[in-house]
Amino acid sequence: MGGATLSFLTLLESVKSKGDKPHVVIPDSRKEFTSTLEKLGIPYSVIPIGFFCYPVDKGIQKIFYLRHLQQILTREIKNIRALNKIISQIKPDIIHTNVGPLFTGHFAAKQNKIPHIWHIREYGDLDFNLYPIPSKRAFHKKLRNDTAIFITKDLAKYNHAEESCQAHIIYNGVRRHDDISFIEKKEPYFLCASRVSPEKGHLEICHAFSEFHKKNPLYKLIILGDGNEAYVELLKEYCKANDLEKHVIFEGFQTNVKPYMTKAKALIVASPAEGFGRMTAEACFDGCLVIGKNSCGTKEILEQTGGFLYNTQQELIAKMENVASISDEEYKEKALQAQKKAQELFSIEEYTSKIYSIYNKILAPQI
Repeated sequence: MGGATLSFLTLLESVKSKGDKPHVVIPDSRKEFTSTLEKLGIPYSVIPIGFFCYPVDKGIQKIFYLRHLQQILTREIKNIRALNKIISQIKPDIIHTNVGPLFTGHFAAKQNKIPHIWHIREYGDLDFNLYPIPSKRAFHKKLRNDTAIFITKDLAKYNHAEESCQAHIIYNGVRRHDDISFIEKKEPYFLCASRVSPEKGHLEICHAFSEFHKKNPLYKLIILGDGNEAYVELLKEYCKANDLEKHVIFEGFQTNVKPYMTKAKALIVASPAEGFGRMTAEACFDGCLVIGKNSCGTKEILEQTGGFLYNTQQELIAKMENVASISDEEYKEKALQAQKKAQELFSIEEYTSKIYSIYNKILAPQI
């Protein structure tokens, strides 16, 4: 249940509350998600849709690479046929694709002359090593010719769609407007809260914390989340080798991050290619300052809410020391300022209202 899925569920609840009837197509029937749909009373169908992208490992032998590519093309044709069958049964007004390089909805929408919306939440190649078939240029052209929602301005720019009249910038809605909190007395620890995998930059954080900890022995680093087991072990080995086992705490996946976030001195976000950064926005709602990589979605959020941006590991260490040393009064002023801005930009009410305005605009000629 990552950020894209949580934002999608928020949208589904809004659509249903307005009396409309969403039907969800998902790639598999994993219980955590399907049970949520069932509780909401939202019907769903399972089609093994996948990214319409080239095989990730281009270093494999050519014959196996071509075979894998053929399998992707064959799967896509089968999935379009399966989706066409569902479309003929439920006759939807709009097809809304929740993440970038899933092409099945786009192709089926064109065949059935139904409006299609792309919801671009990731860079693709920069963050997940995904390269659309037949090319990025062709994918960008599809985005410009369709209605497309980008979760940051930088994503729109990256996909060459910032000047398209059909492109819309809508930040994710992460909390209800009034779902805020602030604890004045922070505890001496920094927090990481995301999927634990190389693209999230945990190793860089551990390196920086190792240096920071030499002068600040009371501080801890708490890492929330699960993911790449080999990477988790790599991080633990690093901590063991640098006498940090008692100071870097791996708490695993947590359904409720709020108790950690409200007490943390700061959230650290090290991903160099964060599409949006749900935890960055949530930290603002919880009155927690953020130290983030000076790039992509993290940069865009912190430039508006205030925070501490860094470029290098040495700068990260300096920002950690900065946050650790500021007075309670200054901390409160900065945190509440960020919180107010987050309420304006990243509330669920703002998010759903803007998306619904796009739905209404698309359907207006048909009413």
